[in-house]
Amino acid sequence: MCDFLHKRAAAAVEACSEVSNGQVILTLHAEEHYAKLSIKDNGIGMSEDQMKRLGTIYFSTKSSGTGLGLTFSYQVIHAIGGLVSVSSKTQGDTKFTISLPLYGPK
Repeated sequence: MCDFLHKRAAAAVEACSEVSNGQVILTLHAEEHYAKLSIKDNGIGMSEDQMKRLGTIYFSTKSSGTGLGLTFSYQVIHAIGGLVSVSSKTQGDTKFTISLPLYGPK
């Protein structure tokens, strides 16, 4: 999970390096039965086609990417009952939200 968060934050910083006044915002809050972590940037964004293919094996937006990291991360998050949502627009904001279940003492 830490690797996933590190890579998403690094990707956000990289996307912002191509725009003036780039900004990355991380937020964490509890909502109902989930902890929600959002990573938002105002970088170069993604096309609708890129967003549809996120998490697909061997698809990467990076020239040196294998397309395995995000696929594996999505599987782990879903296996523990979590959710991933992404919103983006070309030349605009991108936001990844990871929702993980909160479990109280039994």
